[in-house]
Amino acid sequence: MGSRAGTVVDALLDTGFDGDICRPTQLAIQLGLELRDMIWVELADGTLKDELVFAGVVVWEGRDREAMITLTESQEALLGTGLLA
Repeated sequence: MGSRAGTVVDALLDTGFDGDICRPTQLAIQLGLELRDMIWVELADGTLKDELVFAGVVVWEGRDREAMITLTESQEALLGTGLLA
């Protein structure tokens, strides 16, 4: 959830992703997410890329939880191991 809206999505658990959540870029504007950072990430194929990181709230196991949301060109939503901690 961001400051403007929320959404429900299906996501894959990616144990190789150590962040919280990875979502498609166009979602940031729709939800009103707050930009927090730009980071370098290493993709599964070894490619290095700049990715934007936004703050948002996730409902996880019935509770609101602040999460860092990495935005990407991929159309698939991913849950990372950071959310499991």
